[in-house]
Amino acid sequence: MKYVRELTEAELETLEFIRSSYPGARVRNRAHAIILSHKRYALQDIADICNMTRQTASSTINKWEKAGIGGLYDAPRSGRPKALSAEDEAFIFEMAEASPRAVLRLRRAIENQTGKKISDSTLRRTLKKMPEKTDRKIGQKKTE
Repeated sequence: MKYVRELTEAELETLEFIRSSYPGARVRNRAHAIILSHKRYALQDIADICNMTRQTASSTINKWEKAGIGGLYDAPRSGRPKALSAEDEAFIFEMAEASPRAVLRLRRAIENQTGKKISDSTLRRTLKKMPEKTDRKIGQKKTE
């Protein structure tokens, strides 16, 4: 049988806090698995309770033994870099404030200003991040 080493009271409190309050479900689930292992549940029982495979339960325990609390979190993953920098987004927000209904014109202005070609969906996604400064949303008609 494979179990985690004996946990300190502080580690148990931290794991319980993570299990009950952490926003990421995968991290909460891993913390729960470590707590169950500390209570001497078998790997298959942990896997069944936490809805994971036996191998995943075993890997979770191994990562805990190597890295402690840090082993519960996902490692950073590589991915495509953002198409727009923070400065580009700020430029988009300024342009959208000036003329909120001119999305096509806005996309052309971005291409002229930055030299970056972005899709309509990237522009829409960026506009959704825009902080609300007015009562009117982008694309809505003015009500009087």
